[in-house]
Amino acid sequence: MSTLRWGWILVLIVVVGLVAAAAVAARPQQLVYPCNPRFNRTAGPRIVSVDSGVVDVRVDVNYQCATGKRRADFFLLVENTVNTQPEGRRGRQLVANIREGLTAFVQNMDYSNGTRGGMILYNSNVLVNSELQGGEGGKRALIAAIGRFGTTPNPSARALGGAIDKATELLSAAEAPTDTMKLILILDTGAPFTGAERDVNAACRDARSAGVTIAVFALEDPAGRLSSCADVERSSQRDNGEDIPDRLGAMADSLVGGEQLEKLRLTDGLHERFEYVVGSASPKAPERFLNEIAWDILPPAPPEGHVFTYKVRVKRGAEPGIVPLAREFSLGLYYKSGDFFELRQPSPLICIHPPNDPAFCDEFAGTLTPPAPTATVTATAPPTGSPAPTDEPSVTPSPEPGATATTPATPADKAQRLHLPCLLANYAFEG
Repeated sequence: MSTLRWGWILVLIVVVGLVAAAAVAARPQQLVYPCNPRFNRTAGPRIVSVDSGVVDVRVDVNYQCATGKRRADFFLLVENTVNTQPEGRRGRQLVANIREGLTAFVQNMDYSNGTRGGMILYNSNVLVNSELQGGEGGKRALIAAIGRFGTTPNPSARALGGAIDKATELLSAAEAPTDTMKLILILDTGAPFTGAERDVNAACRDARSAGVTIAVFALEDPAGRLSSCADVERSSQRDNGEDIPDRLGAMADSLVGGEQLEKLRLTDGLHERFEYVVGSASPKAPERFLNEIAWDILPPAPPEGHVFTYKVRVKRGAEPGIVPLAREFSLGLYYKSGDFFELRQPSPLICIHPPNDPAFCDEFAGTLTPPAPTATVTATAPPTGSPAPTDEPSVTPSPEPGATATTPATPADKAQRLHLPCLLANYAFEG
């Protein structure tokens, strides 16, 4: 192989190494999810007999969602076209659900902190239907305007770009404290933009430059066409829009109040050599399906968090060996906005020895001696509405020798590693 070819290979290796090092350096040590959920499982003893082994399990779950809502100046940009109220019964249901959803959005804004709202209708033209107003009087006026605006058979939504510009102009002109959120909610029912004088994406870029947050709520058919424009995007999943009120109300909560948890689901998928001891759980019995047990957890969390305890025993006829306590142990996070995340924990290993033969697990017992604890610092900036991580290092304690195991939560998604031989295999070097 020539010197030139070796030179190119060395250059490639250096470049890949630098990229990998940068990726590792940039990768956060721990992800922070809305409401800062934490859960931890302790299990022990780690060495049990095949004929009488019982493991005690304790799970601690805690979280803290943001309280209070931000002050906001907002405009509802409502597409008022033939798509807003199609002909027939479905059309009447759809426009009724749209009005109810917009009302829920306004109701979930906190007008007591100085929030102000208005509404702009658009199709092939732009109409400021309700000026920016605050207080209870402004809130009532906007809700009344939502209930009485007349629908039109106009087939075009080409003025959306102009409507965004108008809302941005009015929000920028309104005097407000610097911490006031400037917000545009676009209700998109899917009429075409053909013939638009103002490009929608350009209008969105200018709005963002003016400090405006853009939220998009789309009906089922056009969902996704304004994704490049939206900071936050939600859509209806029902043909007649029956889910619009709930989803728009939750969208308002998440925009000005931060994400809020609707429920959590704790799931322990036990290894086939173990089974749940019926009646052993506190404070309540789990749901059971085959070898899986689960609990639904509803907010709010008590100050000390939720604590679950239960027992697991070795199944009759199980073989001796070293196996994980569970196939999967997870905490599902269901947010009011419709988002879902899942945290998982690795499962501690349990040594099951034959009757009257604890020496079977002697080698395993030697692995339970813990190393000195090490401190790790969370450096990830949290999403909106999550408590910020502190500068204090958090120490994850190691388990007591031979007694219990404590395992930290990790996100379900795992980072991909760069594998140099595979990368090099994709390059051919000619002689």
